[in-house]
Amino acid sequence: MKSEKISCYLCGIDKETFLFMGRDWSFRLKEQFRVVRCDNCGLIYINPRPAFESLGKFYPPEYRSFQKRQINNGLRSRLWGPIERRRIAEIEKFHSLDNQDIRLLDIGCGAGSFLHSLKMGKECQGIGIEMGKEVSNFCQKQLNLDVRVGTLFDNEFQDKYFDVVTMWHYFEHELDPLTILKTVKRILKEGGLLVMEVPNIDSFTARLFKSRWSSLDVPRHIIQYTPETIRHMLEKTGFKLEAIKYVPSDSLVAGTSILRLLSIPAFRSSSRDFGEIWKFPIRAIVLFLSLITFPLSFLLSALKTSDIIRVYGRPVKDREAV
Repeated sequence: MKSEKISCYLCGIDKETFLFMGRDWSFRLKEQFRVVRCDNCGLIYINPRPAFESLGKFYPPEYRSFQKRQINNGLRSRLWGPIERRRIAEIEKFHSLDNQDIRLLDIGCGAGSFLHSLKMGKECQGIGIEMGKEVSNFCQKQLNLDVRVGTLFDNEFQDKYFDVVTMWHYFEHELDPLTILKTVKRILKEGGLLVMEVPNIDSFTARLFKSRWSSLDVPRHIIQYTPETIRHMLEKTGFKLEAIKYVPSDSLVAGTSILRLLSIPAFRSSSRDFGEIWKFPIRAIVLFLSLITFPLSFLLSALKTSDIIRVYGRPVKDREAV
């Protein structure tokens, strides 16, 4: 793996405090990664990070966001449908989506579950961007969605073209967060809306489990955000923070984190490490632990220390920017 040492993404300072070593629990790869905190602004990230050309290794076909099953059928479909409809309802508290002239861009759309729900329930135009060629093809051919392959920088959009831009658990993967936010500001209309959902490393469970917190997900999650650092990043790139919502997390976060605390891999890696016979017992244990801890996610949300934060921002006119 080729790696590179970097300065802080937010303030550019090259002074950091080592926190702990993180490992890839999802796919049980051998590399470990230094998780550090910037001494100046408090941003948490991995350093050194994998170079862009090495990232593909950590996104195999079985990566969760590439799983088409969450739309097609089964339990995943029944679980993800209400989640996406709830996201749409929450967006509409800030910006209408029931108009054919409204354009929404979903960056890092994965298997298209959000865009699919949007198409089924609203009249606006939904466009997606996804780097995975196979899953993009699925969105285009099977779901008839307008999904472009590549990154935001590979796709040229006019200034002030979109009314809403969403990033559902994408922004923590981004290697150049300031540039992508500046680009989003350029393509958003005045009065438009940016919505981002990211893991919250300032959450109760992140503090409890530290390197075994399942939402850490290094090295795919390059940067770990708190409400404070993501607010600073928005303000630095010309956005005004409209609201931060503390979202009840997938209860699997707690269940999986407990297993990792016991050094027991879960889901994708279980059969690799213990044999196929252990695959379903380990999943059953995770689900049992998740059910027990399920009420905790709502309590932590009410206490504003949940595993997920949803951020709403609006572009500031250039003459108003500080």
